[in-house]
Amino acid sequence: MMGAAVLAGCGGGESPDPFTAATPGISASDRSDFVGGETRLLSPGAGARIPLRYQIPDGDRESFEMEIVLGVTAGMGANHTFVESPPIDFEVSMGPVHHRPDGRYRYEMKVRHVGLDLPEGTPPELAEALSTEIAQMGRIEGWLEVDDRGITRDVRGSRPTGVPPRTQTMLGNIRSALQSIPFPEEPVGIGARWQVERTVDLHTHDVDQVVTYELVDLTGTRGQLRITVEQTAEAQPLHNLPGGAQARLDAYVGRGNGEAVFDLTSMTPLVGLTFQSAMHATTANGTSELTMETHSSVTVRPR
Repeated sequence: MMGAAVLAGCGGGESPDPFTAATPGISASDRSDFVGGETRLLSPGAGARIPLRYQIPDGDRESFEMEIVLGVTAGMGANHTFVESPPIDFEVSMGPVHHRPDGRYRYEMKVRHVGLDLPEGTPPELAEALSTEIAQMGRIEGWLEVDDRGITRDVRGSRPTGVPPRTQTMLGNIRSALQSIPFPEEPVGIGARWQVERTVDLHTHDVDQVVTYELVDLTGTRGQLRITVEQTAEAQPLHNLPGGAQARLDAYVGRGNGEAVFDLTSMTPLVGLTFQSAMHATTANGTSELTMETHSSVTVRPR
């Protein structure tokens, strides 16, 4: 999906970045896991082959709805707890589009609303705690700059700080959803497969991510993709743990799959993804073992 952008200023100069000013509870996002990524064609596909390139109208504005469901099983030693968040609904606006002379696109993005789909009978104190936890997500805004292949070339934005690890996981899902679907340089046909490799910051540790795309249908400017995601991580110190705790990651693996329907003239595809991950860590003194398993789903619907 194409992400957010800010318009260039008059006279060919850039507009001042509105997201660099200090805001309580908000920090500038790390751009390292947004920008670039190595795209490698695995198979060109069959039949007629064409280069996939975005053709977003200048000034275009769009919005989409996103639903995230996250379940976490975490514990130390033999004691484990399972927590599943109720569906969290986001409304996000994107645009206006600015088509730069170098062929790149810039989009503004802002989360307009965040809501919880709480089941009947939810205790008021739990409802209040969950609402407080997700409230800062409604303050996410920024822009992305992408080329006509959907490769992210620059990004600025804001993200909440001081939120629980499971909320950081949801933020990771949001960040992934807001990135464009990248296309290979080469012309492709039905059945084409390509991969995008990058290092992703998961707040507590870095992972190596490989996303594989398969083109299963293409009619005019509309196409359908099958998507698989694989994440692995080497042993490393964990960061940003609650209460300043110290631990070391021993093993991590994540796998996901889903589908996307895109239109080369639109910023927003229809996306459905599920993802599972598992990690094992050891406290700094080596006396306790920590484990965490997550399962999540992300659905994006253009409005």
